[in-house]
Amino acid sequence: MQRLRTQIGSNEIIETLLFLVLLVTASPTNVTPYPTSAIRNVRFDAAISWTNIGNQYQNVTHEGDFVISDNETFTIENSEYHMNGKITVNDTSTLIIKNSKFFTVPPWHGDSIVLMNQAHLVVTDATVIFRHAEGFACEILAWDDARVNITYSTLVSYGHVVAHNNSAIYVGNSTMTTSTTTNFGAPSGVATFDASTSAIENSTIDGVFVWDTSSASIRNSAIGIVRSSAVVNIRNSKIEYIEAWDDAPAFHIEDSTVKDANFIRDASAHFTDSSLSKISAYGNATVWLIGCTYGGIETRENATVFVGLDLPLFGLVVIQHNWIPILQLILVILIVAIVITVLLIVRRRRTRRIKKEKL
Repeated sequence: MQRLRTQIGSNEIIETLLFLVLLVTASPTNVTPYPTSAIRNVRFDAAISWTNIGNQYQNVTHEGDFVISDNETFTIENSEYHMNGKITVNDTSTLIIKNSKFFTVPPWHGDSIVLMNQAHLVVTDATVIFRHAEGFACEILAWDDARVNITYSTLVSYGHVVAHNNSAIYVGNSTMTTSTTTNFGAPSGVATFDASTSAIENSTIDGVFVWDTSSASIRNSAIGIVRSSAVVNIRNSKIEYIEAWDDAPAFHIEDSTVKDANFIRDASAHFTDSSLSKISAYGNATVWLIGCTYGGIETRENATVFVGLDLPLFGLVVIQHNWIPILQLILVILIVAIVITVLLIVRRRRTRRIKKEKL
């Protein structure tokens, strides 16, 4: 009996040792490594959880705010990233969202991502889903020479990308649309203030807003509304609605289609080789239509709309649109007079030839 107990005890010890060896040497399963992004100087106010989806795609959830600073780069790549808080990027640092779905649920005031002091945001091959409280938009804010670069991406639901203080926004081959509007009727889109710039190419965006001393360039794009009190250049694009606000905004539009345009106060607009369904001008606004096709024109107060007409006998002639009926009447009278004169000359020559033949 004692020998049996000793044998059993020895077997249990051997089995335990073998189990420990296998546990140490076995390959781990379902273990997700921490991302390789440079985050040494990223301050986290809450933990991030990571879970594998397939071999490379990651499901990420972050609760609370965090800050990227000291020229660091933080990359969100191949992930479904749920950000329940605000990201602040400072001091020439960079946030990259690449090949990912980025869900942003900001605090109640709506600031999702804030760029400060020459910071950069790069969004490429990604989908950004704005989730917001009732009545508040999600904001991506760029301050103090910050840069936002969005390419081959989609931004959905209700949100804005806003540039202040000499910052810049570039949107290329991307979509930013939503059917939701605020109580003020401002759809999702891109906005610039304070000498900032926006450049939009080959994209579809609900709204482009240009204020103060900023400017916007739109090429080969479809825009729902362009609202501006500054400088806007549009080429080869389709615009649903143009609205000039305050001050003296300047619009330069070429090879484009505009459904409705409204210019007030001291606004000026130059349309070249474009098509417009309706134009309204008020105050001291001035609009030029050169080589354009247009529908209804409405003017009030001192507003003026000039139309360029390519006349067969005179070439390009620019006149006020309300003179066009008078000009048309003059042209009709002139054409009739020319026809009558030609007929009289032909008849006189024929009469002379007949008289010569009789002689």
